[in-house]
Amino acid sequence: MTEEKKSRKNNVTHTRAIQRDRSRQPLREPIAEEIGKLLEQVVSPIVYSQIASYRAMGLRQRILTLPVMVAFVLSLVWRQVGSVTDAIRELNKRGILWAQPTVVSQQAVSERLRTFPAELFYKILQEVIPLMQQRWSERTRPLSEAMQWAQSQFSGVWILDG
Repeated sequence: MTEEKKSRKNNVTHTRAIQRDRSRQPLREPIAEEIGKLLEQVVSPIVYSQIASYRAMGLRQRILTLPVMVAFVLSLVWRQVGSVTDAIRELNKRGILWAQPTVVSQQAVSERLRTFPAELFYKILQEVIPLMQQRWSERTRPLSEAMQWAQSQFSGVWILDG
């Protein structure tokens, strides 16, 4: 029984150490301009098309509007920012994706994230996925020799990147 408690304690300590390390890591480089433009080109129009749903839910136009919140969350995920505080600092100084620099407090963002309807993010995701699949199917790139050989030998080829 004591061994069981020790192993559980070690896991908790290890998890805390990882969280502390992530929060102390410097911010990753801003999203490359090319990727930022692509995200803005694909996601931003869909976000603005959801403004009617945003208003229909009775949400007011505040500083942290739907476009700003989507840019904030997308940047958190894409750049793997270690903490919300770091992302807020970035939003305050330079802006994030298509959101201009906006001075907001930690409390304001925390409250907004807590009360923001997940349904809005879901609707945006449901519109972005087919668009990205269409763009992917239209892309043409020359295949490597290994892939050309594999396609000639097998009925299906899966490529994974880890």
